[in-house]
Amino acid sequence: MTVPDEQVTSDEADAEVLYRWTIRALYVLAIGLNLYMLVDQMKDTPEVAVARARVEGWVARRLAPLKATQAFRRHANAVIYEATEIIENA
Repeated sequence: MTVPDEQVTSDEADAEVLYRWTIRALYVLAIGLNLYMLVDQMKDTPEVAVARARVEGWVARRLAPLKATQAFRRHANAVIYEATEIIENA
């Protein structure tokens, strides 16, 4: 039941807004707790281990080119540093 705007006071409007946000927060909390319980129950199952391994493999494949480039730069910098030291000491 809604009340026309001219009959609603600001205190009633504030109380209604507070009520709505409280209900929303409680729903979010309930959903979050349900998800936590679901994950907690499933974390030790073999299916989750298989899924985690698949996700980790996918991430590793996507990051492999980046890590290869970083490794190449690290080795190249080491070689350049050694060459600089040899030239300076000669």
